[in-house]
Amino acid sequence: MTTPTYSIFELPLTPHPQYLTVRLVGVHYRLKLAWNIPAHCWVLDWATIEGVPILNGMAIVTGSDLLAQYEYLGIRGQLLAITDQTRGDLPPTYEGLGLTGHVYFLPDDAQPL
Repeated sequence: MTTPTYSIFELPLTPHPQYLTVRLVGVHYRLKLAWNIPAHCWVLDWATIEGVPILNGMAIVTGSDLLAQYEYLGIRGQLLAITDQTRGDLPPTYEGLGLTGHVYFLPDDAQPL
């Protein structure tokens, strides 16, 4: 039996607070994105498809794997935020999420591009 391989997946985001359901490495999750006014950044709440919280209030910032410190949760991939701006290390702006600010899920067994 062969192990399935998965592709890099861009979360289908828009520049407003939102809920979405995604399937990552064969598992369905519920995600909630909201703008955190005091921190001036987008934050992500991650839950099972049944709504059981997994992670709450994860800041969407660039420069590192957002799931690295949560490896023990077994999500089996990396979550990366990237912007199209001249300085790619800037986090997605309120108006830019999904347009110039992108969030990608890279499965542990993603095939090279």
